[in-house]
This record gives sequence, C-alpha cells and structure tokens, in this order.
Amino acid sequence: MKKILIVICLLIGILVNGQNLVPNPRFEDTVFCPWGLDQMNYCLHWNNFGMSPDYYNSCSDSGAVNVPYSWTYQIGHNASKAYAGLLIYYNPLAIPNYREFIGTQLIQPLQIGQLYYLSFYVNNAAYGHPYEIVEANKIGMKFTTVPFDSCCPPPLNNFAHLYTDSIIRDTTNWLKISGSFIADSAYSYVMIGNFFDDNHTDTIILPGMYFGGNGAYEFVSDICVTTDSIYNETWTNIPKELNKENQISIFPNPSNGEINIISVSPIEWIEILNSLGQIVYSTEILNTLQYKLSLTNMKAGLYFLKTKSRTSLSGSKINLIK
Repeated sequence: MKKILIVICLLIGILVNGQNLVPNPRFEDTVFCPWGLDQMNYCLHWNNFGMSPDYYNSCSDSGAVNVPYSWTYQIGHNASKAYAGLLIYYNPLAIPNYREFIGTQLIQPLQIGQLYYLSFYVNNAAYGHPYEIVEANKIGMKFTTVPFDSCCPPPLNNFAHLYTDSIIRDTTNWLKISGSFIADSAYSYVMIGNFFDDNHTDTIILPGMYFGGNGAYEFVSDICVTTDSIYNETWTNIPKELNKENQISIFPNPSNGEINIISVSPIEWIEILNSLGQIVYSTEILNTLQYKLSLTNMKAGLYFLKTKSRTSLSGSKINLIK
C-alpha cells in the first residue's frame, strides 16, 4: 500500500508541475470524423501547415483513414485512437522537395530563455500508403511565430528544433523522438514534418520505386512541449484517468465497488445519488488528495458521484458491476 501511495503522489506531482503546451496532443478530439485523405483540419486545434497531410481516427467509417484499419494496420501509440499521417519525402524526379506538414497554436507562447523539453512519436507506414516505398530521416519539430498553410508551407531551410538523423524503418513499433532547447523567441506555433531539402535528407529506396511517385510516409502521435523533463518522459504512460485536465479523477469506471478518487487540491466532501436522484451516500473528508471509496454494499447499476474540492466541483456517472 505504501508503494502504491508513493506512485500516486508522484503522478499527482507530475500533473501539478507538468503541463503540455500542445493542445489535443494525441489528435483524439475531433471537429468532424475524417472520411477521406487531406482532412487534418477535422482534428481539433490542428491544421494543415503545408500540402496535404492526413488525419486518422477510430471514429471514421472509412477504410482509408480508420484506426487501426487504414491503408495499413497500425495500432495507435499507447492505445491512442488517432494519429496524423504525412509525407516527409517524395520522389524528386516527380516533385522535388515535396513535404507535408501539420501544425497547431500552442496553449501559450514560449518564454525567451526558458528551457523546453520536446518529444513526439513516429511510425513508418511502410507499404500501407499507396505512395510510400521509400524510407527517410529528418522528420522533426519546429517552432514558428506565424502559422502556415497548403498555399504557403514553411521554408526548407535545413533546420528544426528537434529532428532525427535515423532513417525511420520500424513498421510496427512507435519510435520516440525527444530532446530539448532554449527558446530564442516567443514562438506561438509548433509544426511537425521534414524541414530539410532533398539534398539533406537520407533515404533508402525500396523495390518498386518508379518515376511517377513514391515517397516516405509516416504516422505521427503524442506531441509534447513542456518545461518539465520528467513529464516529457512519462506523460503518455500516466493512466488515462489521470492524464486529463480535470482537477478530480475517478477510477476505475465501471467498478466492482472500490473506487479511487484523486484530486489536485484537498477533497472536502463526496455525495452519491441513485438513478432517482436520491442521496444514497454522503461524507465529509478533511484535507486529503486521495480517497478510496468502498461501495461494495450497493446494488449494481448507474449512480451519480459528486465530489467537491477546494478549487472545483466534479460530477460524473459511475457504473457499479457485480
């Protein structure tokens, strides 16, 4: 029990101190479910910053942009239900220096002189995409003070704040690209793509390359920009119940009656109502961030749990199963 409490306290500390400045970093929140290619703007907060990147989500009914079933079978990183797809290199005999980029506005601008920790995950789409028969490197992260779009993509000036020199070859596992830098400008936007031209990008051409097309197509997931090095290394491994902006987290749900409640500020009271709106449980709690609620004596069914801390009031449905 002592070890469990230590882990919980560590996770709470990560949530309090660590903040990801990237909105919707796993691409799971949508404006609309994608039904075809070139629909990155269907992903909440994210946009096409150059050419025609693609958006994949499990909510899609299309075999082209579903997760995990699309042009290829690929499970999202850490059970994510979404990811982006973009060409980081294209046959220069067809279209020289063709690149696709995605980007978003940060939750707040970077502070000049502040050290930031960066990371994202990438996976080689291999033969799954109809234009991908090349393996390449140099995919990376770059910050900017202005947004870009398909008409005006970012320049290929052979520079990125974070990138990999390794050629992306793994078609099954997700590779983490991670690093840090000191902000030299009040950047407001972050972009993902290959910001190096054809002469500065290394490639491996696989059998099947032909004049008319083919390039290196990658899946991208879990983007992070933070001032907390520990958060940058661990945030995708925090249980989903804790990896939320909500100040009060309740799990597991459904539950057999044993429910954990974790709050970033001291919990004051808990109240449970049945489906008729009747109060069936109520208790005051004094100065604790973590509370284990036992409802094993209650019948199976849906209940409404209200929890109040010093800074917030939370309400959520809980499903008791026996």
